[in-house]
Amino acid sequence: MNVDIKKLNIFKFTLFLAILTSAFLRFYDLSYSDYQGDEIKALFNVRNNKDFFEFIFDQKKGPNQFLLTNALRGVSNDYYNYLVMRMPFALAGFLAVIIFYLIIKYFYNEKVALYATIFFGSSGVLVAFSRIVQYQSFVILLGLLTIYLGLKYALTKKYLYLYLAYISQALGILFHYDGVFFAIPFFGVILREYWIDRKNKKLILNVIWAKLLFVSILGAFYIPFVLNI
Repeated sequence: MNVDIKKLNIFKFTLFLAILTSAFLRFYDLSYSDYQGDEIKALFNVRNNKDFFEFIFDQKKGPNQFLLTNALRGVSNDYYNYLVMRMPFALAGFLAVIIFYLIIKYFYNEKVALYATIFFGSSGVLVAFSRIVQYQSFVILLGLLTIYLGLKYALTKKYLYLYLAYISQALGILFHYDGVFFAIPFFGVILREYWIDRKNKKLILNVIWAKLLFVSILGAFYIPFVLNI
């Protein structure tokens, strides 16, 4: 019994250390430099002689990163406070590590999830995405959150998780089209649940409503976007 408790304590400590390390890598010295080239492209320049909505319709990606950075403009001294501007993206990258652990734990076990999280949390590419003002960290977070919410629905059969998953998926795509790729495992989970419970008319109805909500959220931007091409 004492051996099992000792192993459990070692596991918890290692997991805590892995998460703490991933947080340190993402949050340490976020004001380290001026913006690099790609970060500047995520900022709305008020001196470009365009209003904000005209600006986002001129972009070749979803509007969410521009909505976020524009909302922070007033509290970041017109973008000059690099810590304030990068903090939400670092936070998204950190939360993605936790969601990733929970997903791997569901499919495998705690030990595999721990090892996977160590690699995920310390990946140089993912750390770099978390330390810049750009869409990637939010796409990853919302994509993983979509899968996690789908799994929560599979476990609990609570339709709230289904709706939240579709909302998360739509918000991820509105950060960038790359969010579509997270739909593949998510729809796999939903398709499996539909096949198991395909005679459940309530499930079919809620899936239809959730998809309509998903399309409505995307349409709120992409319909005017297409009309303004």
